[in-house]
Amino acid sequence: MKYQANIPIECCTDVLVVGGGPAGCAAAWAAARQGMNVLLAEAGACLGGAGTAALVPLFLGLTDGVHFLAGDFARELLDRMSRFGVEIHPE
Repeated sequence: MKYQANIPIECCTDVLVVGGGPAGCAAAWAAARQGMNVLLAEAGACLGGAGTAALVPLFLGLTDGVHFLAGDFARELLDRMSRFGVEIHPE
């Protein structure tokens, strides 16, 4: 039995990172720094993973989905990912 599907290509990228938690953000940033075209896909409304979504205090709380909540490292992380061309798609 052979399984086959024709799936249209919506986006071309060198690196797809699935999940915008701390590890996903770091992976996207590292790949972008190496010159890769990076797409960071996050299922939730905010970056930072389950810790941010569960409002764990001081756990890379980037955003509540509307407002930016963090400074210092988190702000630099988002600024640099953007500068290096990382596309962030919360869906």
